[in-house]
Amino acid sequence: MKKEKQNKEKLEVKPKTIEEFKELIEKEGYFECWRAYGLTCFVYRYAPYGHWCGYVGVPKSHKLYGLNYTQASKSLTKLLEKRKRQKVNIKEMGLGPLLAMASSIEELKPTLEIVFDVHGGITFSGKPSVIWKVDNKWFFGFDTAHTGDLVCQILEKLSYKEKDFWLKESGYTYKTKEYVIQETNKLARQISEV
Repeated sequence: MKKEKQNKEKLEVKPKTIEEFKELIEKEGYFECWRAYGLTCFVYRYAPYGHWCGYVGVPKSHKLYGLNYTQASKSLTKLLEKRKRQKVNIKEMGLGPLLAMASSIEELKPTLEIVFDVHGGITFSGKPSVIWKVDNKWFFGFDTAHTGDLVCQILEKLSYKEKDFWLKESGYTYKTKEYVIQETNKLARQISEV
């Protein structure tokens, strides 16, 4: 299994130039697949923007197989109760979970996007087209193109002054392949506990 904990400086980086950013992307590659907690995991770089996405696949026999990440499920009720008691790191949550939690914590529905703690929240459920040799698996995924995330191909379209701001002055960071592997393992652990 891939390492679940690493030094934060290696996981979230702040490239100084677009050229440095591109070198880092080329060095990291574009895809990796492994097993963690008995589940199929993979990360891949989303081509149009260059950010990483992480996925965990469950077999047909798993309670969550076929479940949409926004769909409520009784099998997630205990996890929701546990999540309500946890401290929430607002920087790590996606917009969907934040909006749902902001409405009323008592009225929260047990959905994957709420109960699982992963960068930006769960943003995908289904059979991704990027992986082809994992028959009978249903995947849950997340991405690293949220508020606080640097995305190279988006920065390239900006003026020099705007690039300079996002690279040097903003608090945004690039989430490395190792960061996404760590988050994918964290998601696999949580899914394996359902």
